[in-house]
Amino acid sequence: MKYKNLILIITFIFLVSGCKPRPGAIPTQEEVLNRKIEVTYQQAKDFCYKNGGRFEDWKEKDGSSKTYCILKEGYGCDPIEYAKGNCGAMQF
Repeated sequence: MKYKNLILIITFIFLVSGCKPRPGAIPTQEEVLNRKIEVTYQQAKDFCYKNGGRFEDWKEKDGSSKTYCILKEGYGCDPIEYAKGNCGAMQF
C-alpha cells in the first residue's frame, strides 16, 4: 500500500512539473495560418487519389489547360491548394 501511494505521488509530481509548455512552443492561430507549406506536384497528386479524387485537365478560356483534382462530392480544386488545405467543401 505504501508503494502504491509513493508511485502515485511521484507520478503526480512528474506530470505537474512537465505540463507547462515552453514560451513559444505552442503556435498562435495567426502563425499557423501564415505557415508556408511546400507541396510537390506528386505529393498533391497522391493526396488527391488518397482522398477519393481523380485528375481532370480542363481547357481555360485563354486556351491553356489546367489540372484539377475532382473530388467525389463533385467539386474541383487545384491539386496543390487542396493538399495544402486551402481548398475544399467549405470554400464552395
